[in-house]
Amino acid sequence: MSLYPILLLAGVVADAWLAAFGLLRFRRTLAKLAYLALLLDFIVMTSAFAGIALGGLGGEWTAVALWSFVLAHPLAALFLLLAIHGEDLLRRYPYVLGILVPAPLLAWLAPPAGYDLGNVYGTAPLNWYLVLCLALPLGEAVAAWLRSVARKSELFVLLAGAVVLVLTGPVYGFELSAVGLVEGAGSNPGTPIAAALFALALTLANPLPMRRVPKGASVDPQFPPGRVVLADEARPKGTAHFVALAVAAGRPALEMTRATPGPQPPDEPGSRAVARLAPTRWPASVVLSTASEFLARHPGGLVYLRDLSYVATLAGLPAAKDVLLTLKRTATGTSATIIASLSLFTQGERRELLALPGIAPVRLPDPASEFEAVLGASLGGGAGQLLRTFASRAHRRAEDLTYKDLPAIQEFLGTALRELARAPGDEPVVKGWRKTLDRVTLELDRFARKSLLETAAAPWPSESRSGTVEPFVVRASDYWKGREIDEILRVVSQNADRARFGERVRTVFTQVLGATGGHIFESELKKLGKPAADLEPEDVARLAESAEAAIASLGSAMDIPQGRADLEERGRKLRSLLDGIVQEVTGGGA
Repeated sequence: MSLYPILLLAGVVADAWLAAFGLLRFRRTLAKLAYLALLLDFIVMTSAFAGIALGGLGGEWTAVALWSFVLAHPLAALFLLLAIHGEDLLRRYPYVLGILVPAPLLAWLAPPAGYDLGNVYGTAPLNWYLVLCLALPLGEAVAAWLRSVARKSELFVLLAGAVVLVLTGPVYGFELSAVGLVEGAGSNPGTPIAAALFALALTLANPLPMRRVPKGASVDPQFPPGRVVLADEARPKGTAHFVALAVAAGRPALEMTRATPGPQPPDEPGSRAVARLAPTRWPASVVLSTASEFLARHPGGLVYLRDLSYVATLAGLPAAKDVLLTLKRTATGTSATIIASLSLFTQGERRELLALPGIAPVRLPDPASEFEAVLGASLGGGAGQLLRTFASRAHRRAEDLTYKDLPAIQEFLGTALRELARAPGDEPVVKGWRKTLDRVTLELDRFARKSLLETAAAPWPSESRSGTVEPFVVRASDYWKGREIDEILRVVSQNADRARFGERVRTVFTQVLGATGGHIFESELKKLGKPAADLEPEDVARLAESAEAAIASLGSAMDIPQGRADLEERGRKLRSLLDGIVQEVTGGGA
């Protein structure tokens, strides 16, 4: 018995294992389906050939071995084309599926004697079709490998797999025919090697995990369809804001960002998926396959490259350029949009990226600087101090403020300016404060409501000329002559300190008495008829007395002296801590 059929059956086992591996691990939907179909055909083809050679299968299986052998060629071509050009290949060129059509036609038009399994590469026109199926993807793989910078490794592995199929297919068959060894003709012993190389290529370019999002609008007023938009910004604040607006309008979006150490935050609900890129040797291939997979599900979707600089750091600037140009080809002719932030790039790198052909460049401001400019137009030079005070309440820096902080900033300003507008004084001053609040709120809203293209095109508040205040309006900043910011901060600090005072009292109760302390605190607040944020120092004495009464009641119900002593000690500690808070707030007065 020849060992060659046994060797082929060992290859069947390898093909089956690779098929199971691909089914479980690969995330590229169409490429995975084509890969599994190819391997299933390999398994049927090789099993039938080996079974006939070993005598386990009858002659009726010859047709199965023959036509599964023939079908393997267009399936290999289809898989390679999908792996090279991405999941949108069938959308752009649906006629590629026509490569499968000649196989059944050739079977139908077969000569009366049929085709010979041992001489398939020597029988026209069948051999023309088989060679074309192998030559087409081989040429595409060579061209793509020579052209690409970002996908060199992935495409080289695909090219190697295609070469293996050619060497162990027609080349091997012609060599066997030339030396008169027809035993192995009609088989391909290299299928496990080619399948392993194809699996390696799909592993190198396996898309990042991302959750499925519902289908939604394919366009929105923020982003032009079919374009790659490069945002020149210091930090990805503007792009994040406009992407959030598009998501809120129902457009499906994919945000690709750098993975941070530790557990990742959960994705927000809605039509935005988040893919986090960890350090890898092939970041460009991963980014492109992830974007291709998302756009195959959502042809009108939005892909947001928040950390394009991370790709450049891992793979180099030429690879980042190639990623953008490849995505441009993917988006052209569709309603999809690619938006990338150029934050963290040097000025020279930004110029190179913005000069890429077919790219739509936009320049976006830092919202923190624009907020300060808007405030400065009405409140003078103290606007920066005002924003720093607001940011310090959340233990942040003023330059970290984003569009998301705008409602809180407006509330912060409104609290202070409304207090000053209600303060006794000359009527022009009161009107000035009210006008200031209205003007600041209007200008902040006007800036935040602009679309992406309007923000990029229109003059920014920080670039506008100052001195555009309405005539005959008494500005509060002019009246106070530099003292307005101190007054605003004093008013806001009083409100903030009052809220923190109530929370500090609550914390003391829970620290000393645990959950029971929290219940006592809430119960006494209801008796006082006010929330924790409105507590005054004089209310603390009543809270302390009530706590002592509750502790005494608990102690009287205990039979263990040690337990009563512990409760009494907790009561004294609670009273001491509350007195300390009151003295700190009142400056030493009870």
